[in-house]
Amino acid sequence: MNDKHVIIIGTGNEQFDQMIKSDLEQHDIGQVVSKINTRNILLKRVLETGATMVIVSEDLIGNDGGEEEWAYIFEELRGISLSLRIVFICDRPDDDIFLTKLTTFSIFDIFNNASLPADYLVQLSKQPEYKNIQRFKKNIQKVTEDLVRDQQEREAEHMIKTGVVPKTEQQVIKTTVPIYERLLIQPKLIVIASAYEGAGSSTFGRMFLEYLALLRLHVGLLESPYSKPSWFDYINANPHINASSWKSWHSQISSNDQVSAGSDITIKDVTYIIRNKQESYKDWDIMQSAQLVGMARQIPILFYDLSSNIDDDRERLILKQANHVYMVSSFDPVRVNREFKRYENMTQYIERDKITLICNRSSEQLEKDYGKELQNSYQIKNVYFMSYLNTILEATMNGNSGWEGLTNDQSDEMNQLFRLLTTSIIDEEILKRLQPDHRQRNKGLLRRIFSK
Repeated sequence: MNDKHVIIIGTGNEQFDQMIKSDLEQHDIGQVVSKINTRNILLKRVLETGATMVIVSEDLIGNDGGEEEWAYIFEELRGISLSLRIVFICDRPDDDIFLTKLTTFSIFDIFNNASLPADYLVQLSKQPEYKNIQRFKKNIQKVTEDLVRDQQEREAEHMIKTGVVPKTEQQVIKTTVPIYERLLIQPKLIVIASAYEGAGSSTFGRMFLEYLALLRLHVGLLESPYSKPSWFDYINANPHINASSWKSWHSQISSNDQVSAGSDITIKDVTYIIRNKQESYKDWDIMQSAQLVGMARQIPILFYDLSSNIDDDRERLILKQANHVYMVSSFDPVRVNREFKRYENMTQYIERDKITLICNRSSEQLEKDYGKELQNSYQIKNVYFMSYLNTILEATMNGNSGWEGLTNDQSDEMNQLFRLLTTSIIDEEILKRLQPDHRQRNKGLLRRIFSK
């Protein structure tokens, strides 16, 4: 090899860096122009120096992104230069899947015994050779499948985030979004969820949506394709559809059909994109979810009902993209403790600061005795309490709104609380324009008692 390399070193160990630098320069392999101490400056240094070789160790300090962070860095480096020689030092077995993945970035110099072998300079003085990485290729099929899946997830995330334009000149969703709303309200993806089955997220979600609709906001609910279908009966959808011809969005997407206009259901100015109660999908995939949610993003404030599937791995992209999560729980210690691990799994995909806990079926005494304990258990900043009322239960059992049957005082109290909840998703100043005259009260049917 005639041309000398321009080299960057970063192993996380200053003495090790210096030893490698001395070896490389003494053996005329190249000149070390930079030694780095963190991963996040590697890309910048390569661009600044025009480096042709980088030698890094897995021990180099990063942003705790682990393998994903390294994969991102190597992908970006390959975007800068296909000929850049990357040397990676780690302590992993030959059959480690991550090492197989590294070979897909055309990395031919992998030293996986936590150190450099005695003949490493001989290897680096020659052109890269396939034989040096052949032992890491055992898992290439799985890695290839993972790469395809990762690419699909990136595409799906983009569709969910930016929305999908329907392939039709006909308007799919019946309600037109007013121009002032398009100007003032940033699109939001809001998740509602139950900490356990039967916690009451449907009741809470429907009442919240109807409250927002009264503010003249275009809001809607999208039922998850993975949960048990429940919203069709819950909103008493039959009178609002043509039973002989109606097909849900989910059904049409599952059949690779074009979603037809009128497939959504509007009740009390809330748009519902729900499933027929007989629908079940075993082969539903991530791209179908992306199309479903992406098209539904035509609705500026979209609620996605996760139901009790809070730790379902298939819902992770929704949680990653969600602006906020309203999770309904209660003071039932048996159910809360039994399902708590699932909640912790959910927080892998969304920050706790974006979660609001609604404690259903509460009372002033329960709130006083156990409220702080509940908040500490979930480690959530904002906790609200919702009292149990027979009128709400009776209304929802009949397919009606939970607002029906409330006394004026109860309704006023509920409005005040939902106004507080709304500030998590709509700017306070905009909310004042939409609803300027709410009276302040200290106690309520729902009470926000904790906010650190």
